[in-house]
Parts: sequence; structure tokens; C-alpha cells
Amino acid sequence: MVNRFQLTLAILKPDLFRFPSRVQVNPNNISRQNSRPIGQEIKRILSHEHFDVARSKTVTWTRSEAELFYKEHRGKFFYKRLIDFMASGPMEAMILARIDAVRHWRSLMGPTKIYKQDIVEKIG
Repeated sequence: MVNRFQLTLAILKPDLFRFPSRVQVNPNNISRQNSRPIGQEIKRILSHEHFDVARSKTVTWTRSEAELFYKEHRGKFFYKRLIDFMASGPMEAMILARIDAVRHWRSLMGPTKIYKQDIVEKIG
């Protein structure tokens, strides 16, 4: 398989802005520099993992913007809660760039289903 330079979207969700001390950041046992705000700490980890932040913007979605973004999940049991959460406050959207960006970002995030999460703490 050939490694490809890719772009991927990362969203630092509303709970990061509301409760920054509750977010645990320790992907692959990279030590956290506790004196930094959590957003800066995530960017430090991204740099350590060889991601470039091509663009970054703080956004607050309306309910209709969240519904459009997550339209593939319409009708699922978690849809209303997801939409309410994603429209609940500011987020930071980042376009990340690196070789195999999608695969590597997913490995840092860990599984989307919490019961599949392994012992190693990851950002998510």
C-alpha cells in the first residue's frame, strides 16, 4: 500500500469548551503538559504526531447545520441527543494534513463505540 498525503476533519466538540478539565488527553502515553489550555495541548499532540493544521476555525452550529452534517444518522436512536449536543455551543473545526491522515487520526481518536476502547487513553 502506498502512503498518501491526506486531509481530514477534526472537531473539538462543545464539551471541550465547557469542561476542559474533564477531557483526558494521553494518546500513546504522550505526557500532558498540564499548564496549557486543553486546545493548545491537543494542538501540541497533533504536532508531535506530525499533523499540520491547514485551517482552524471556532464555530457554533445551528441545529439545522448539525442535522445537515449528521444526516446519515437520522433515524438512529442517538440522533436527537447528538444534534442537541453538537448545536449546544462553540467548537473548533480543524483541517488536518499528513501522510495517511485519516487512518492516523482514527487511531488517535480510538473506537467510536466506548465498549471497544482499549486500555490506552486516547483523545476523543
